[in-house]
Amino acid sequence: MATETTIYPSDTFLREDEATTNYGTSTLLRVGQFSGTNRRHGLFTFNCSAFTAPSRIVSSVLTLTEQNTFGSTSRTMKLCRNTQTAS
Repeated sequence: MATETTIYPSDTFLREDEATTNYGTSTLLRVGQFSGTNRRHGLFTFNCSAFTAPSRIVSSVLTLTEQNTFGSTSRTMKLCRNTQTAS
C-alpha cells in the first residue's frame, strides 16, 4: 500500500552581485534577473533521512507559487538537481 508523505524544504537564495551575503533567514525566496548582474538563484534542501528505501519513491510533486512579479515579461524558470553536499 502506498504512503503519502509531505516534507518541507529549507530554502534560501543567492545573489550573483552579493556572493558572500547569507539570505538563509529571509522570509522570501527571490529568483530571476532584476537588472544587470543582479541575478538571484533559489536553493532548496530536502531532508529525506526518514525514507528508509529511497529507491522505492515512485513520484514527487513540487509546487511553487508566485507571490510578486516585476514587469510584464513572462519568464521561464529552470529547475536543476544539485548533487553537491554542503560541508
